[in-house]
Amino acid sequence: MKQNAGFTLIELVVVIVLLGILAAVAVPKMVDMSSDARVASAQAVAGAITSSSGTNYATYVAKGNTTGANGPYAVADTTNVCTAAILSPLVSGVSMVTTGTTATTGQYTISGTGVCGTAGKTVSCLVAPFGALTSTQTATVTCTG
Repeated sequence: MKQNAGFTLIELVVVIVLLGILAAVAVPKMVDMSSDARVASAQAVAGAITSSSGTNYATYVAKGNTTGANGPYAVADTTNVCTAAILSPLVSGVSMVTTGTTATTGQYTISGTGVCGTAGKTVSCLVAPFGALTSTQTATVTCTG
């Protein structure tokens, strides 16, 4: 007599149920990773702005406050330094827009109202990645004048 080898219907159902449970647990974690990535990218850009503005100010002080009008990169706007025009030169390769302008994929929205006035003063600006304004991070800008 020939012996049949294979899985029973109950074994197959148990495996499918277990795979369904694993998928139900894993899928929400994978979907949430995109928002975590946006937060991490905003943190990276805010950190880069903070670091580069500190380096910019250190260069300004080291050169006797005479490099150009306000330093290698002017961070001395008396109106508002939290604009893409002022912060973009500090971080090359990062596409930024100022609040009120429509951001596109890969851009960061810069917002806040920070007035310099004096060298060494720090101003807080907000950085948000495209499509995730709730992932706003704070960048500290050191003024050069």
